[in-house]
Amino acid sequence: MKIQTSNFAEILPIWKNELWPGRISPIEATSALDLDGAMNMSLMSSTPYFLACKDANGNIIAAISGFKTSDIYFRSRGLWVSQSFRRSGVAKKLMDELKKIAKSQGCQKMWT
Repeated sequence: MKIQTSNFAEILPIWKNELWPGRISPIEATSALDLDGAMNMSLMSSTPYFLACKDANGNIIAAISGFKTSDIYFRSRGLWVSQSFRRSGVAKKLMDELKKIAKSQGCQKMWT
């Protein structure tokens, strides 16, 4: 299973139909929720990173995103793994790749 970069347009249908079905509020690329549970609208302009794992047919079987929320914190968001690939280690691979991105952004800690 290979992890690759993705984008919001590709991940949005997964989030909308699989991760958060029936969600009423809009699904956006980032979130204003900060580590303390407060709303911080400046986080909405953070650069999001999207990762996906696809099967041999190009279908997404797992996805995650993340973005920097402070000088040292990076948030992981929207982890989803297809039912048939759960317990396969793909979620750990996604998290490991996201950790690399967080470190490359100067972050020392990641939260979800």
